[in-house]
Amino acid sequence: KNLSINELNKLSFWDSYYKEKFLKKNKSIWASSIQKDEVLEKIFAWADFSDYLENSDISKNEEILGAYCYAHGALDIFKACQKYNKLCFYDLPIAYYKEIIDIAQLEKKQNPQWSDCIYVYKNQKNLHIIDEELKLADCIFVASSYVKSTLIKYGYNADNIYSIPYGFPPISPKEYRPITQKIKLLYVGGLHQLKGLSYMFEAIDHFKDKVELSIVGSGNLDVPLLHKNLKKYNYLGSLPHQKVLQEMRKCDILLFPTLSDGFGMVVTEAMSQGTPVIT
Repeated sequence: KNLSINELNKLSFWDSYYKEKFLKKNKSIWASSIQKDEVLEKIFAWADFSDYLENSDISKNEEILGAYCYAHGALDIFKACQKYNKLCFYDLPIAYYKEIIDIAQLEKKQNPQWSDCIYVYKNQKNLHIIDEELKLADCIFVASSYVKSTLIKYGYNADNIYSIPYGFPPISPKEYRPITQKIKLLYVGGLHQLKGLSYMFEAIDHFKDKVELSIVGSGNLDVPLLHKNLKKYNYLGSLPHQKVLQEMRKCDILLFPTLSDGFGMVVTEAMSQGTPVIT
């Protein structure tokens, strides 16, 4: 009862201690604003309250506009919201799953040698849940026009989809060096084929005497073709975020060869460090 809203926001909603010790002792469920906006302040931004909805005053509270949820965690909550006439706000950070599967299948056909580096939805039996959640959503938030286009492509109403780009780190001034030696290229991201790795390696091979490539990211290094290509370049492994930003400042160009990304945080991160991007 004595925790402030800011302190509550720091707690993990999936933490067992929080669930067992805090929620069971409090009949009321806290709501917090996610922006200083008259409407958004009324959004109840919590992803695990369906079990408590019937035993609380939330269903009668007209100031609570609805629930804000993410993919694969919204279905039961949205059903409860409909029961109590609350709105359903849905956040989809990546492309619609059918689009991703189509891209993966095409890539396996066109680039079979890289098929061991194509990972997409190991358990596809539960993907129908995303469709059920989308159909219940009154409003769908996505991070890019690309994600929005994938939903529209498969029949979802464009009028209910709002593209809100993510933010970026503080802008850092950069001193640009004269290009008298090899151009310093950088890749940051997952080490799998949906990131377009084979196309990046193929392009770099054409310019290997004029460029040097550093790679930051993690993946299955036991895949022979991936391991072989990484050995050709400066592979840095995974790095803390601040170190990644440092590498972005040091390089001349960031490469972003992705085949499907919901937004691509590394693009705005690199640009915030004064580094241009090729995608």
